Amino acid sequence: MTEDFEHFLQVREQASAAYIEGDVAPLAAITSRNDPSSFMPPSGAVVTGAEAVRKAYGDGASHFRKGSRGRFEIFQADSAGDLGFFTGLHRAEMSLQGREGAVPMALRETEIFRREDGAWKLVHRHADFMKREALKRLQAEAQITVHSSEVKPYDETASPPLLEIRLSETFTGDMEGESTVRALQVRRDDRSASMVSLQRFCGSLGGRHGTCVLQGSEVVESGKIKATWCVVPRSGTGDLAGLRGEGGFEGDFGKASRGTLDYWFE
Repeated sequence: MTEDFEHFLQVREQASAAYIEGDVAPLAAITSRNDPSSFMPPSGAVVTGAEAVRKAYGDGASHFRKGSRGRFEIFQADSAGDLGFFTGLHRAEMSLQGREGAVPMALRETEIFRREDGAWKLVHRHADFMKREALKRLQAEAQITVHSSEVKPYDETASPPLLEIRLSETFTGDMEGESTVRALQVRRDDRSASMVSLQRFCGSLGGRHGTCVLQGSEVVESGKIKATWCVVPRSGTGDLAGLRGEGGFEGDFGKASRGTLDYWFE
């Protein structure tokens, strides 16, 4: 792959970021005005001819609005002479006109580019939605170590008391990183307890770097903790955008535990 084509792929991704926020101009700037040109959108349509393709891109952008975010996962990319291509996935959290909240999207993409007057131009794009059953589920295991903890009562007007717990943790294994935890606990006279928690994990999961929020439900008995947790939808950032998952952990309360997470991307 030539150096100029490698740089162009960065420009292409920047154009995509603008496009999914409703701004077609950067994509139009790198789209060919010359035939042959084609576009096979997720709708299943087939658009041919440079002007028709450019119009289709403009119509598509009108459905999107500010707040969308996405990224390419490039599987293969190369260039030779005046032709270049890439294949991969486009994962995004889409903000759509007239609709509240973000909509997760995963597209399979193939794009072909042609050098015209010294500049790379998009001449073919084929995009379709990944089928839900094709979203591969993976499993991660991690050792979780508590490095600091702080317990403060926030309601002792009756028994059992309600406590707030703050923890600082590190993860090693398939999950590598750090986490800050806030938990609310009901502690009974026999020292058993029930808890709910939120924590922001910052690090890597299966080699992907980013952050996500884990929501947990925990039970403490005889100094041991057993819990279930899940990834809060739309909480992933960076390479963890679109992350979903569920699992749990168990071990010595306030010290160390072993966690698992079955996860996938939408």
